[in-house]
Amino acid sequence: MEACNFPEIDEHRDQHHILSTQIYEREDEWRKRQSPEITDHLRKFLTDWLVDRIQNIGTKIGHYTKGEEQDIMLALEKIETAGKFLPVSKYSIVHNT
Repeated sequence: MEACNFPEIDEHRDQHHILSTQIYEREDEWRKRQSPEITDHLRKFLTDWLVDRIQNIGTKIGHYTKGEEQDIMLALEKIETAGKFLPVSKYSIVHNT
């Protein structure tokens, strides 16, 4: 998003932070009371969130990616070679390789 100068990047990051918080809360709920209902609720929540993001943000950002393919590829390569760590949950960390 930085590579294509997406103007709403700060808001987008904020939304991901909110999502992380919501997932951690739901994970805590599941750890306290593991049930199929909580699992189904989490699955629906994530599916709805992802579909909404793809339909709304994907369309918006698409306008900014045109002609920026080389810069986007360089940014992705930089992330890949940096070996970023991606938290899967607050209980574990997975190395992104």
